[in-house]
Amino acid sequence: MSKDEAQSGRIAFEGFVLDTRSLELWLGEERVPLAPKPARILRELTLRAGELVTREELYEVGWGDTVVTLDVSLNTAVREIRRALGDRADAPLFVQTVPRRGYRFVAAVVAAERWYAPAARAVTSALPRRWTGALASAAAAIVLAFLVSPEPTVAVEPVFLGFNGDPATGQVLEARMRAEMASRSGGDYALLAEGGAGGRWDTADFLVRSRLQGSGGSSWFTVEIVRAESGEVVWGGAFNPDCPSVEDPTGFIARYVAAKAAPRNR
Repeated sequence: MSKDEAQSGRIAFEGFVLDTRSLELWLGEERVPLAPKPARILRELTLRAGELVTREELYEVGWGDTVVTLDVSLNTAVREIRRALGDRADAPLFVQTVPRRGYRFVAAVVAAERWYAPAARAVTSALPRRWTGALASAAAAIVLAFLVSPEPTVAVEPVFLGFNGDPATGQVLEARMRAEMASRSGGDYALLAEGGAGGRWDTADFLVRSRLQGSGGSSWFTVEIVRAESGEVVWGGAFNPDCPSVEDPTGFIARYVAAKAAPRNR
């Protein structure tokens, strides 16, 4: 995702959406309060996801020529960002501190062409409690539909390779997602075998659809879980399969998606 592309609209990461123009932060359909200066800093970090953004650069973004106690003000702004995202400095999911130098946004980001409204349970497990109730209410209809079928069927479609998508990486991700989901099959859901009638899974209740593409030496892996009949997206996420800060990133992605496929976790 180019910086120009991201600046023109919305950035999505792990269920959150940041409007780069209005600086509004959303989680599903719920707006997350965030003051303008922390929001500008969050925008800069997400626009440069994976890069070290120095403290000096963030001073300029947040305060320009205003005379303030910059170290204290920046630290406060980053704490506000972490509070809004449910993040922790000692185990960062989003904002990583690079001591004495600056910060790095470590979650994968994509240009948000649509609003994701995940029926979150696991999604919100690390978030402040005030968000979990609102999201649970918004997701109640989806969850209720799952409860009438204790073992819905799920199928993993082949990974679609976008621009510069590496076939070998796509095959590994697909195989590991299938393996992780097979290990859960029979309890959370029933995983349909590869293939099916005419190479499709016409009897599946839900499909796991994914896309892998590369740009500028980085790869982005986007995943959606959709209702097979209607195409309705019930969960979506984006990941960096080359993330150097995560041990075994393809395994992490596979386990995360397999967990999300469980009705109680979406």
